[in-house]
Formats: sequence, structure tokens, C-alpha cells
Amino acid sequence: MSEIGAFIQRVVAGEIGLLAFTTPPQVTILMDVAEKSGLARKLLETMNRSVCVAAIGTVTAGTLARHGVRVSVRPPGDAETMMGLVEAVEEFLQKQVMSD
Repeated sequence: MSEIGAFIQRVVAGEIGLLAFTTPPQVTILMDVAEKSGLARKLLETMNRSVCVAAIGTVTAGTLARHGVRVSVRPPGDAETMMGLVEAVEEFLQKQVMSD
């Protein structure tokens, strides 16, 4: 099994709670490997049910949406940078901790 395939198995098993995507090709590669390994449906269900999915910006979020993935975290339009993504994820996680 490829490293990406093993990673997908970990996501599906509930071992990973947050996925951050910085480019559309990351999304495409992940979903292609999931499709080839017969895990695309399970991965999609897991990502939309129990994984926080973060996207760096509009283009990456659009690619995720085309694959049926709901994006939970995205930096504001004027902060579509790595630092903006990190700050958006940090803010999201802080809100999660405070609501628990």
C-alpha cells in the first residue's frame, strides 16, 4: 500500500481529525488514490462527518467542493496564505475547545 493509501486508511479509521489542503492537486491526488483503492465513498463520508477540513483559499475549497467535501475552515479572502490558514485553523480549534 502506498503512503497515501495508508494515510487514507488512518483518516477512515478516525485517527486523524483535521486535514489541511493548500493546493488543488493535493485534493485530486488524495481522492484519486481513494478511488483506486475503493475507499473514496468511505473517505468522503468520514471527511464530511468527523474530520475538520481546512482549505487555504477559494480555488482549493472549490476543488474540495467538486469532490463533495465540505470545508470547515478557510481564511478570509484577504488572508489566503499559509499564515492565514494556520490562524484560521487555530481560531477554529480554540472555538472547539471553548464549546466543549
